[in-house]
This record gives sequence, C-alpha cells and structure tokens, in this order.
Amino acid sequence: LNVAFFAEVLFTGKTFFARDVSTFHYPLKKLVTEAYARGEWPLWNPYIQMGQPLLANPNCMALYPGQLLFQFLPFETAFELHFVVHCALAGMGAFRLARMLGLSLQAAFLSAVIYNFSGLTLSAVNLFNILPVVAFLPWLCVALLWLVSRPSAARGCIAALLLGCFFLLLEPLSTLATSLFL
Repeated sequence: LNVAFFAEVLFTGKTFFARDVSTFHYPLKKLVTEAYARGEWPLWNPYIQMGQPLLANPNCMALYPGQLLFQFLPFETAFELHFVVHCALAGMGAFRLARMLGLSLQAAFLSAVIYNFSGLTLSAVNLFNILPVVAFLPWLCVALLWLVSRPSAARGCIAALLLGCFFLLLEPLSTLATSLFL
C-alpha cells in the first residue's frame, strides 16, 4: 500500500517539498551526508548565521541508523525512502502490536492501514525528524509488552537496542513523552 500511495515520489521525478522538508531538512541532511562521505564527523554547519553545531542539532539525525541509507544510496533516493520506509515501519509496527494484543489478522491489517495512513502519520511526512518517532511508537510498545510478558536478558537486550535506536533520533520532546508513555 505504501508503494502505491507514494508511487508518484518513488517512480517519477517528483519529491517531498512541503513545509520544512525542502528548505530546512534537505540542506541539513545533505551537509551531514557530505561530511560523512568525506570521512569527517558532521560537527558544524557554516551556512547558518555565523555557523551552528550540526551534530548537536537533533533535526539532523546524524547518528540515527537511517543515515546509512544516505551513505549507500543516491541522496535523493535516500531522502525519499526515509519517508516511505518510516511510514511502512509505522504500519508494520501497528500490525504487530495489534496481533500481540490478540486481534485477528483482518483487524490487525485494518489497524496497520489506519495507523499508516492516519492524519498523525501522514502529517508527520513533512517533518523529517518526527516521522521516525511516529514509526517507532508501536514498535516500542511491542518491545515493552514482549519484555514484560516473558522477561529475559535476551529480550531486555533487544528492547534496549530498539530504545537506543529511538534515542539516537535526539528529538528531545518526543523522547521525553515516549519515555513517560512507556
């Protein structure tokens, strides 16, 4: 469903541009990607005012594992896939959570479609650093329920790894709110 929904972006020359995507997030992500490509840490953005920290800016998501897409794929492809993949992850997480809560396959599929294409998820498509938060929420719930249902060191490590990836988003308000929710 995500491939069909985002077909215009995936298979034509069109891309995401609304709100902060093209004027704020695109240039920042480009700076991060170029710094890593040169073998440097993306420490500084010299183009805003008299310069600003780049790595410390949570909007850059410079340490987030999704940055690997940008290092191995053409920048524009990775930029577009960032949105599509996170929407798909949101839907898959909602499906897994619904199944874990005992819903039927059909109900879980409907839950996934609703969450994947809800106003919450699709409105975050123009917020580069918030969309991964939306994608992580059901997965964090799955990890927590999985850990609580049968605690073990292995499950604790897997849950900690997922939570660690979430914290690498460095989005302070979402991190605090999600931590309190969990």
